[in-house]
Amino acid sequence: MPLKRITAKVVGTHKSKVYTIDIEGGTTPKDIKKQMNVPKSYRTFRRKTREFLSDADDLGSILETGESIEFSPEAKFGR
Repeated sequence: MPLKRITAKVVGTHKSKVYTIDIEGGTTPKDIKKQMNVPKSYRTFRRKTREFLSDADDLGSILETGESIEFSPEAKFGR
């Protein structure tokens, strides 16, 4: 499977960071988090479909070239 170029944004308490990365078949959110030093607890959000992805999803087969994903901390409300 050819490489796909996507955008990955890390959202947090500080200024967001945006990366352009190349992925191939079998690449998972867990792989990208490890490579970019994103905390394991951050959730992966697919901007195009507005859905959360699991850490085991195959991004190479799910995403299209040019798509964007975001990594963000899990929101906790109340106590």
